[in-house]
Amino acid sequence: MSSAEKLSHVARSDSTFTLDGHIWRGKCLICNGPLAFDARTGEGVTLEHIRARTRGGTDDLHNLGLVHARCNWGK
Repeated sequence: MSSAEKLSHVARSDSTFTLDGHIWRGKCLICNGPLAFDARTGEGVTLEHIRARTRGGTDDLHNLGLVHARCNWGK
């Protein structure tokens, strides 16, 4: 599965996201601000583990969220 496919898969499981053409629109898991990304490339979003892998978190959909890059790097 490509990165873009994985991001789209996570977006489909998040009720804040809707698909508008090839752009997913929803909310950042960290700041709750508006978030949009290209479904074809994944550009515009980063993937966040809710429970860190170093603390036993997995890549399961229920442990993944979509966030702004600045929010992910700023924590």
